[in-house]
Amino acid sequence: MRHLATAVVALVSALALSGMAPTTAAATTSASSVPAAPTGAGIDECPQNFYCLYDYRGFNIRHSDAQIWIFKNSVNDLGTQGAGDRAGSVVNNLDVPIHLHRHYPTWADSGTCLEVRPHTSVYDLGLYTLDNEVSSVTLGEYPCY
Repeated sequence: MRHLATAVVALVSALALSGMAPTTAAATTSASSVPAAPTGAGIDECPQNFYCLYDYRGFNIRHSDAQIWIFKNSVNDLGTQGAGDRAGSVVNNLDVPIHLHRHYPTWADSGTCLEVRPHTSVYDLGLYTLDNEVSSVTLGEYPCY
């Protein structure tokens, strides 16, 4: 078994030296993990099967060094991810709608909320009074009403 592990390490090292190994966080992301918050601009920066929050409206187009937060699941407190009350635009590349909330919702009160349908985006969250106001995102639970 140790020889197999040594062979795999040697193969990966050879691929890395040849430039053929994936080197970006998005390329090495498994289906259940979330890549680190990169910087960048544009809708294409959001990987398939994830949703992304962008620091500025317009998907950071005028701010290519701004943050993009990439998620796959509900996030009760975006502040714990460094994204609380910072999003200016959003891309949903999931097959389910996501719900952006001004504060963490309860069944009695969803507060200001915006549903973003699957495979769509919102250029300017300010049009929905949510620019720099999104503090949680839910999938399935706590829909907007």
